[in-house]
Amino acid sequence: MVRFWISGLMLLTLSRNIMCVKSEQNGIYPRRPSVLCAFNLPTDRREVIAKTVASIVAGVSSLSVPAPAEANVAMAAVSQKYPFVAYGIKADSSPALNPTLKSVPSDRFVKDIVATIGSKGGAVWLGEHHNSANDHSFQADFIEKSFEQRRKTFSGNAPPMAIGLEQVQVKYQPVLDDFIMGKISEETMRKEVEWEKRWSWPFEAYRPVFSKAKELGIQLVALNVNYEDLVEVEKAGLPGLAPDRLKAYIKDPRGFAEFAGPLSFKTYVDYVISPSYDMHQAMGILNYSVSGEKLENEMSFRNFFSGRVLWDEAMASAAETWTSANPGGLLVGLVGADHVKFSKGIPGRYARMVKAERDNITVMLNPTLIDTRRAGSVSNVMNSDSSQIPNSITLQLRYVKDGIDPSQIRAPESTGGVLPLADYIVVSNYVQNIA
Repeated sequence: MVRFWISGLMLLTLSRNIMCVKSEQNGIYPRRPSVLCAFNLPTDRREVIAKTVASIVAGVSSLSVPAPAEANVAMAAVSQKYPFVAYGIKADSSPALNPTLKSVPSDRFVKDIVATIGSKGGAVWLGEHHNSANDHSFQADFIEKSFEQRRKTFSGNAPPMAIGLEQVQVKYQPVLDDFIMGKISEETMRKEVEWEKRWSWPFEAYRPVFSKAKELGIQLVALNVNYEDLVEVEKAGLPGLAPDRLKAYIKDPRGFAEFAGPLSFKTYVDYVISPSYDMHQAMGILNYSVSGEKLENEMSFRNFFSGRVLWDEAMASAAETWTSANPGGLLVGLVGADHVKFSKGIPGRYARMVKAERDNITVMLNPTLIDTRRAGSVSNVMNSDSSQIPNSITLQLRYVKDGIDPSQIRAPESTGGVLPLADYIVVSNYVQNIA
């Protein structure tokens, strides 16, 4: 069994050598390395990324996805009571490939999501920018409004609610429990989860989330892979991690392997994961593990990819474990936007695990053109880093049917389907981002 799914993943990485991959609009675009400036070798990859993220420009050159005129009109609805606007994404796999945005009244957004989750329970994934105080303020507001709405919906007897944290590794779950139960202070919790060492993005931006969880008594759930295990994968791929440790993160090996098979996933890899590898390589930081350990050789794409899919699978698995143990419960996952967009990161894996027994909703927070395009070709596009132009971003990613002749890849009938960016996008205006 283990040999089966590891072999499948190793074969999947061969797709990186394909010279052309599918685009969300015209069907094809050339593979080429990202054009990024080089940085000095780091002692901690995450710290370097945190310090330089503002200077990294990424994307792809393709047509903007049209959105209805109501999107821009809705921007005026941002108010002090509701300092955000929301849009639902309607994907389109027809020959027109014309996805659209539909504005959702701010006072209805949380109500609609709570109603969708209902008594089935499930997860809502809020794809964040780690350095964005604006994103984290929205998260805290969403959590509070969801908590209150669920109390009304269930007449004060709502099923449990939890906050899933990419920011904390699973071995620190007891620390989070002690914090919510009032046994330790925020400062002690922060030190014991080794926030600065293992996450490094400023805690101050996340404080509203932790404060709201403590105030409302909402459980915090650690989602992330322990760095000690991730480092072993970055050195030697999935075979480098002891079987008992793999089993702790990958509880469904066959499903894990089969998830990597469809062409839709291979398209996702070339659009999302490969550019991330290129960015790390251009920054000169693949000679170091995520913990800052010097590697003998530059990390291969195989090992980088293995670490990424382990990361996504582990976080989805932790969420599934909690929602299975808490029937009707709602887990709000606070994770990076790259783990949410185009569905094949955490959300798709969670959906695979829960099947149709629970709901699964994705929300991209303040997405920009940069967030939704492939690395390398929007550096000169005006306002490409702005989230205030929702009708300029890519709303879906097209993939083709299996077995299509390369000469027919652009033909409308070759479309196998589309991967929507998310179920919803939110544009908020709480506070400014932090450095």
